Amino acid sequence: MSSRIFRTWLALAMAVLTVTGTLACSSISSAEHEQALVAQAAAAQAQIDTITQDHGKQVAELTSELDEAREEVAGLETEAAALRAAGDAQLENVERLEVLLSQELEAAQESREVAVDAARRETRWTWDPGMLTDGGEIFSVVGWAFSLEEVSPLQIGLYAECIQDESNYLYLWDDVIWEDETEYIARVGLDGGRPRNETVWGFGGAFGAFADLDGKDLWELERIHVELTYGDDPSSVTFDTAQLRRMFPTEADFCNGEKPVGY
Repeated sequence: MSSRIFRTWLALAMAVLTVTGTLACSSISSAEHEQALVAQAAAAQAQIDTITQDHGKQVAELTSELDEAREEVAGLETEAAALRAAGDAQLENVERLEVLLSQELEAAQESREVAVDAARRETRWTWDPGMLTDGGEIFSVVGWAFSLEEVSPLQIGLYAECIQDESNYLYLWDDVIWEDETEYIARVGLDGGRPRNETVWGFGGAFGAFADLDGKDLWELERIHVELTYGDDPSSVTFDTAQLRRMFPTEADFCNGEKPVGY
């Protein structure tokens, strides 16, 4: 705006010189000449005052706009700082959640591996839906112990047979043929206890009946360890009842002919 004032002043000065020259060439008196100069100066001063006033207004408006712009920039900077802080906090939360998720996934994987390993070791129980005989309806389950080193079950099992209106008998199944009416001695450990001698009665087939253990014991025990010796050939296996008790929560469910849970 200073250059604009300068140009105005220059124009006024040129006008004054022009008027002065004109007056000098005319036949006016000195008083008239002086009055003309005064009037011309007053007109120039009025223009200068108007220009100065306009300039001041424009400077004030621009200053106000500049202050508003500075306030807006300051607000934007504050907002940006808040957003950066929130972003940092969010990133920190995400990183913490990722660590927790990774830990949970590892724990879940370990738990799954333990469950799978436990399932591989569990005794497999199969159910016979029953058959009719002269003595009544018979329901049976047989448990096969698995070896981690073998795909097929070991050739030894526990067989429970519940006959209607009679007892729930427990048999030992083996691929050795039991001699009829012959006593065999098996070492049996119950729930981790020290193995004790149990008599098995032979029936001339693959099933030998326990003399002192019944099928109901399967619902009162978690593990049954059996040791057998044929000559110099020892054999031992541990049965668990976890799957059996999932199939039939109580002995009554089994002996009443209920279908296994999930069947």
